[in-house]
Amino acid sequence: MFEIVYDFKLTSAEREKLDEAWNPGGYAAFLVNDYYSWPKELYHACVNGSIDKIVNAIPMIMRYQNLTLGEATKRLAQIVLEYEKEFQHKLDDLAKDPTISLDLHRAIELLPLLLGGNHLWSTRSPRYHGLPADSETILAKFTKDCSFTELRAFNHTSSSHTDSLENEYASDECIPEEV
Repeated sequence: MFEIVYDFKLTSAEREKLDEAWNPGGYAAFLVNDYYSWPKELYHACVNGSIDKIVNAIPMIMRYQNLTLGEATKRLAQIVLEYEKEFQHKLDDLAKDPTISLDLHRAIELLPLLLGGNHLWSTRSPRYHGLPADSETILAKFTKDCSFTELRAFNHTSSSHTDSLENEYASDECIPEEV
């Protein structure tokens, strides 16, 4: 698709080299989505009673690295930056090859702009921002000190199982104060 949109003619070998360089950039783009979409995903999970069904890197980092919500959010930002640096390093190495075609060189110059544009869009898009009016009340239950266990124990909808979990484990606090 990339080649069609920008009218690049790359050989299969060039495409392979570019794909290898793009991989960490792609990971960064996906994880930027998780960083900025987290408050909205958490809000909707609370409203729908589906905290366990959130597919986002933040609760995964909380669980597997035993971090609080605030620590996991910061760790995700670090991971994104690490992938972006690796991406740029790979592109720089590829650009040093004197045998690359003009189209591959153009692609190397374009990819960082695409990644940066994705990041900028994520900071402004209504897809990630503009929560409903009741979100402040619902998300106030979460602070940066929330653990994975506390996060999983919370559920906005009532059920006897959920109520018992809330009474036993839930904190009154758990979302990053600053995203």
